[in-house]
Amino acid sequence: MPEAPLLPGETARSDLRDDAEHWTAVYEELVGILRTAVPPEGMLQRYELRLDYWRRRRDELSAAPRPNGHPSQVDA
Repeated sequence: MPEAPLLPGETARSDLRDDAEHWTAVYEELVGILRTAVPPEGMLQRYELRLDYWRRRRDELSAAPRPNGHPSQVDA
């Protein structure tokens, strides 16, 4: 299955936690909308893969130590 094309403004890989949190929220909303519609074949699955990627990336960046030596926190 081909990977979903990147959305406008999305980078293939960002080292910024804020980017990961932003794209996680974007894909959560997009996938939620697609689940209530009848999207073209494979579209939902491709965007679910992007969502999974950004969730993992967000978790990686949240666990990484900050420059001052403390792990970053994800705001609840």
